[in-house]
Amino acid sequence: MTKSPKMDKTNVTVNLHLKLTKDELHARSHDCARLIDELDKSEAEFKEIKKEWNDKHKELRGDIKELALAHVTGHEYREVECEQVFDLKAKKTWYDFDGAEYEKRDMTEYEIAQIKQGSLLGDGANVKAATKQKDDPEPDPVFDGSDAPRVANGPF
Repeated sequence: MTKSPKMDKTNVTVNLHLKLTKDELHARSHDCARLIDELDKSEAEFKEIKKEWNDKHKELRGDIKELALAHVTGHEYREVECEQVFDLKAKKTWYDFDGAEYEKRDMTEYEIAQIKQGSLLGDGANVKAATKQKDDPEPDPVFDGSDAPRVANGPF
């Protein structure tokens, strides 16, 4: 009889494809569900942060556009105390600010009816009714923003 050659053994660590026990399967399932929940929460947080960033970005772009337009045109919209004038004879209305007429337009049927009933005037608002004569010259047109140049294909 021949002797088999001598075998040497050494301990090593390697990855082997092994079958999981029932307890290990349960643990992996639990860990997977926990990580999926964590991922969902993380994605929801990211969406909220992204929305806040987009909102801020949109606000900044709007502010830049508004300031650039004011710079280019030399005009801007702002709230001012003024009088709204109603000319029943010409059926026109406009805003009187510092003696200048702004946003002159035809009166609506509703405005005319309200003035005739007296409910549009005298409500404490800064409003006055005009009785304009036909031979009164028309005032010079005042910038109302409608003919403002538009910035196209710019950074805004």
